[in-house]
Amino acid sequence: MSEFYADNYGEIYALLAAIMWASASMAFTQAAHEVGSGNLNRLRLVFATIILTFIISFTVGWEWIASISQRDFWLLALSGLIGLAFGDRFYFAALKEMGARQSTQVFALNPVTSIIMAWFLLGEQLSIISILGIFVTISGILIVTAERRTGSRTTHATKRGVLFALIATVCHSGAFVLAKFVMAGKIDSLTGSFIRMVAAMAGVWILAAFRGNAVSTLKSLSTPRRWRLLIIGAILGPSIGVWVALIGINNAPIGIASTLMSLTPIFVIPLVIFMHGELVSLRGAMGSLLAFAGVALIFAF
Repeated sequence: MSEFYADNYGEIYALLAAIMWASASMAFTQAAHEVGSGNLNRLRLVFATIILTFIISFTVGWEWIASISQRDFWLLALSGLIGLAFGDRFYFAALKEMGARQSTQVFALNPVTSIIMAWFLLGEQLSIISILGIFVTISGILIVTAERRTGSRTTHATKRGVLFALIATVCHSGAFVLAKFVMAGKIDSLTGSFIRMVAAMAGVWILAAFRGNAVSTLKSLSTPRRWRLLIIGAILGPSIGVWVALIGINNAPIGIASTLMSLTPIFVIPLVIFMHGELVSLRGAMGSLLAFAGVALIFAF
C-alpha cells in the first residue's frame, strides 16, 4: 500500500481534490442561486483566504515569504488571477446561464487543453496507455453529464454559456500549467495556494470596488444559511480543495491530474443520492463505471 501511495502520490491527491470539489459544488450550487455568481465568487475567495491564513499560521508559519523571489511571487499571483478569479467567475456564469449539466460537458475538455499546454510549455509527454485512460475517463464523464435527469430543471446549451465554459476551461488549464512551472520542486503547495488565493481575492474585490458592487456583495450574506453554505464550500473548494489540487499537479503530469480532477460530476452522483434521494439510471451507472475504468488504466500504467 505504501509503495502504491509513493508511486501515485500526485494522482491520489488529484482524485481527492475531485471528491472535495464535488462536495463543495453542492453548497456552491445552492449559494449561487441565493447570492448570485459574482457575489459567490468574491465571497468564497475571502473565506478561503481566511481559512488558508489560519492553516499556514499553525503549520509552516510565515518565514517562507522572505525566500520567494519577486518573479515567482508575481507569476503565482498571475496564476491565481487567471484561474481562481477569471476562470471560476466564467464557470459560475456558465452554471447560471445553462446549468451544471451542460457546463460540465464543456468543462470536460479541461484535460485536453491541459495536455496541449503542458506539452508545449513544460515538455510533458504521456504514454499511449495514459492517453487511452484519459480518453476513456472523459468519455464516461460525458455520458454521465449528458444525461437529462428526471425532475431536474430544463436547461439547454447557449452560445454565451458555451463561450463562458470554454473561457473557464482555458483559464483553469493555463493557471495550473503556470503554477506548476513556477512551483516545480521549490515552492510548497500550501504557500503557493495562499499566494494564488490572495491575488485572486484582491483582484475581484478591487474590480468590485470600481464597479460599486463591494457593499452589495457583503449585504448578500444576510442569512445564517448563506454563511453556512459559503463556509462549507470554501473549506472544501477553493481553500483545502485547491491546495490538494496543487499537490496533485505538482507531483503528476498535468494531463493526468486534470483528468482525475474532472471526475467531480461522477462523485456528485452519490451525494445527490444521499442528500436528495435521486435515483441513478443505467446510463449514469455505465458512464461512471467507464470513467473509473479509465482511472484504473491511469493508475495501472
